[in-house]
Amino acid sequence: MKKKFTENQLNNLNQEELIKLVLSQQKELEELDNRFQKFMEEIAVANRQRFGRSTEAFEPDGQISFKEVDGTVVFFNEAEAVCDEEANENPALLARKPRPKGKKQADISKLEVVSTSEYYMTEDELPDIYNDEHESRISSKNKTGKGIEYSLNQEKYLKIFLDDPYVPLDNNSAEQSIRSFCIGKKNFVMIDTISGAKASAIIYSLVETAKANNLKVYEYMKHLLTVIPNHMDDHNTDFCENLLPWSVSLSEECKKKK
Repeated sequence: MKKKFTENQLNNLNQEELIKLVLSQQKELEELDNRFQKFMEEIAVANRQRFGRSTEAFEPDGQISFKEVDGTVVFFNEAEAVCDEEANENPALLARKPRPKGKKQADISKLEVVSTSEYYMTEDELPDIYNDEHESRISSKNKTGKGIEYSLNQEKYLKIFLDDPYVPLDNNSAEQSIRSFCIGKKNFVMIDTISGAKASAIIYSLVETAKANNLKVYEYMKHLLTVIPNHMDDHNTDFCENLLPWSVSLSEECKKKK
């Protein structure tokens, strides 16, 4: 049983004892958090084994039950049991009209043609339109006000490419790097635990960093899985420096030809 302290006892503790007490409490909280995360993962796995994936999950009441078949009690899913395999298909569903190919053309013949003129605001004019004195002229609640407010608040970060030639004007390279992940993320139904998400993030970081360093992804991952098992008993992790995607000591098989 853990020792409980009264308010007077805590007031009488010196600084060293208080530090030890806080550190021990912090360690216990970390252990409880780890146990809680593992417990949640076990619940997720148990629910998946019992009710199926999230796309197949139904309310258990009235669906999951037991039934006697040929003298044997079996466990069955009502959604499958009530299905009539010999039922005819609905003709209305089968006779669907083919969809026209291409995008639907909008009728813009009745739209009024409005002449526009371009106007570019100088850097000196912007503070005069949107500042503390004229803030009421442009509300920060609409999109224009939010855009101007964001530009003013992030001005020094948006201008950093003027001082550093290695900083690009846009983040297209970062968007291209995560495109493969964003396209396939809806199919990653196996990543339903915290440990699985961390493992996926590590793998994707290695793969995309290998691409950025002009490496052959397959050969690089094969090299990692070959070398790392030989160091499982090592307490020193300095060997990992030679395995990083930008390391010059990587084998030539991992590098693309220039």
